[in-house]
Amino acid sequence: NVKQFFSTGCTELDIMLSNRKNGGIPTGRIIEFLGLEGSGKSMVSAHVIANAQKRGAYTVLFDTEFAVNQEFFSAIGVDFDKLILVHPRSVEETFENLEKIVEIVRTKKDIAEKGVVIVIDSMSALPANADLEAGYELEGFRTQKPRLLSMNIPKVLRLIAEENISLIITNQYRMKMNPMPNEDKYTTSGGMATRYYASLRVAFSIIGKITVGENHAVGVKIKAKSTKSRFGGSQQTCEFDVYFDRGIDNNTSLLKTLKKIEIVEVNGAWYSYTDV
Repeated sequence: NVKQFFSTGCTELDIMLSNRKNGGIPTGRIIEFLGLEGSGKSMVSAHVIANAQKRGAYTVLFDTEFAVNQEFFSAIGVDFDKLILVHPRSVEETFENLEKIVEIVRTKKDIAEKGVVIVIDSMSALPANADLEAGYELEGFRTQKPRLLSMNIPKVLRLIAEENISLIITNQYRMKMNPMPNEDKYTTSGGMATRYYASLRVAFSIIGKITVGENHAVGVKIKAKSTKSRFGGSQQTCEFDVYFDRGIDNNTSLLKTLKKIEIVEVNGAWYSYTDV
């Protein structure tokens, strides 16, 4: 059973992922965020970290791309004094550190009760040790990474399922070499292990810009699609606004949710409560 959920910072997305109010990202499960570069995977992960910290949870970020923007993360609400930031060298080192974290959680009852959020951002940027040690001209050595994930993801799933730990893995789409006609042209790195063992897989994509005036972009509109869900129905979608200076605009998302459940009525630019 899931002990608790941590909000993504977007009411519509929380409901879509968990099929409940006050939902979001479940503990004890693996969650995979997918998308092209700049589609919002890291940003949503940062919102989960910020909201988990507000509830007293312990947070860990494996920054494999060395790309954390502290100013933007702080604007979202991430407290870096309460965040364990790790820069792993390889897939093997990441799994070793994950095991160490689980061992600490097992020995610290207060940590387990408050919950733990671990984010690996991103899996696509993690090399295997064989990749690091091989010469630049060699081919074929990258097959080691899918093997490592196939061996270790099931083990990691059992470790976090026994504790109150959410594991979010971001993964970037890449083009398939020779897709068949009518076949999806995108896939993710690392083989099939993560997608098989994840309880939630969410694909993010940018569908528009938020502009001030004619040309000044201040944010983007993002579409989230649950490609796999063991809580709500899969293939559900929701859309939300993201601003470059503060992240997700949950006020708009909340109003849209209240409108859907007919608590708020919209008439032009006017919003009014309905009798419940």
